Amino acid sequence: MAGEHILTVQEALEPLYMELEQQVETKLVQEAIEAIDELKRHEILSMDDGDN
Repeated sequence: MAGEHILTVQEALEPLYMELEQQVETKLVQEAIEAIDELKRHEILSMDDGDN
């Protein structure tokens, strides 16, 4: 049947939504890692300043 190949809107958009969701999660993890690294740098610098 020709109708078997017609997708619902949800079926058509779901792969795009999943890809977008994965990209957002990846970006959030990257930002969190950068923030943690920045905090570590500040902590190291403040420890160095206290030793002088």
